Amino acid sequence: MRNSYTWKLNKEENAEKINEWLDSQKNIRDSLSFAVQLMQQHLGNVDIRSFDNANELMRLFQEAQTTKPEEVEAPTPKVTNRPEQRHIPSPFADDEDDDWAGFVDKGALFGRK
Repeated sequence: MRNSYTWKLNKEENAEKINEWLDSQKNIRDSLSFAVQLMQQHLGNVDIRSFDNANELMRLFQEAQTTKPEEVEAPTPKVTNRPEQRHIPSPFADDEDDDWAGFVDKGALFGRK
């Protein structure tokens, strides 16, 4: 069983693109592991570069790109026994001389009269 694998990217044909992908990963090890596990799930433990396996992998990718996500229905509103809340306007809202502070008994608030 391997404990690690070193990948010399400077020898890759598309090193720049590979590095862009690697840079966009939050955790490279986890992303590569996830990609390998997906391929194992769909293809098994095979050489993905063989003609048949590479074609199957490309078909899976193309299928995933053309498949539209299922339309999600809008959630139904919750039914409650509470009456619908409504806004009750203040009797002072239209009064231009509205002085709400004038109605406050400051002595009552601070314990002084």
